[in-house]
Amino acid sequence: MTIRILHVVESLSCEAGSVGVCLRSMFPALAQRGVESVVHAAAGNLDRSAVPDVMWLDTVATTPAVREFDLVWLHGWGSPLALRLARLARAAGRPYLIAPHGDLTPGPYKRDHWVRRIRRAMIENRLVRDAAALIGVNDREADELRRLLPKSRVIQLPYGLDVQAYAPDASPTAPPAEMPAGRFLLMLGPLEPVEGGVALLKAAAELGKDVDGWNIVLAGPDRGTWRAMLEAAVHRKGGQGRVIFSSAHDLRSQRAWLQVASAVVAPSLHIRVPVSIMQAAAAGRAIVATDCVVPDELREAVAVCRTNRAHLREALRSLVTIGDAERASMGERAREACRTLDWAALADRYGETYQSVIRRTP
Repeated sequence: MTIRILHVVESLSCEAGSVGVCLRSMFPALAQRGVESVVHAAAGNLDRSAVPDVMWLDTVATTPAVREFDLVWLHGWGSPLALRLARLARAAGRPYLIAPHGDLTPGPYKRDHWVRRIRRAMIENRLVRDAAALIGVNDREADELRRLLPKSRVIQLPYGLDVQAYAPDASPTAPPAEMPAGRFLLMLGPLEPVEGGVALLKAAAELGKDVDGWNIVLAGPDRGTWRAMLEAAVHRKGGQGRVIFSSAHDLRSQRAWLQVASAVVAPSLHIRVPVSIMQAAAAGRAIVATDCVVPDELREAVAVCRTNRAHLREALRSLVTIGDAERASMGERAREACRTLDWAALADRYGETYQSVIRRTP
């Protein structure tokens, strides 16, 4: 029996750090297991030419349209699109899952505007309570959701990746044109404070001679004017030439950076979908990641640190002061562990989750 899932996502963009990187390879894996996926994205974020095999739904304006599906999956929470589809799913009597991607978890680096706090209290909380389940990307998010929303059903379910696509011989790419000499410490993700780029630069500066011969690459989309501010700060500190900025706007450019990186760092200060960590592990790179963003399946293969600069600094020190052979060994362990996050391994687990949620719905 075919299950029809409506996936609601802001965008299927493959920019660095985007959940679209994971979703694009998820759909064909689910299709092989009898799950039909249809995507509804925010206007202007459809990316259809780049995702030719995905079925799209342009307009979901009525409850009858939602009744055509067995389940609605909201990838992300808090946007007008997610709120609207949650209301429609509830009105249509269809179960919906919310994967909040850290949006429902408070933290010192995530502060809501007062308008959003009022909206949460009046509208969003009811929609969250009525969800068939909340999806935590790792145990930390799942535990936080259970603590904050004890009456909600919470499922820990990671996103996955096409691991083979990141093998060195899978899709060789030309090295980035902006490469200087030396080793590269790569951060793949948006340039905004919550992603930890500022903490990374400060921690690296405190390492002194330990990072001689290392370059830091911040590869990802700019959020607002953060790139300009970071570039100005790097220039003031005399770090130009050793800190490289790149948009890494597509998978090809991300794979190119991964191929030349000696190590990858994910210094996120809040829960996020761990896209760059999975990409780095699949590419066989040594990884440092904060404990709020590392996938549970990779914890034993990644250097994990807490979300403060001192812990990040010491984790980086341990990584940059070991030899190339030891970093390569770390990367191999990460790649082996990442096989559990390949969609070929995860798709059955997803199908079982869908079946369980549908069975529980009155």
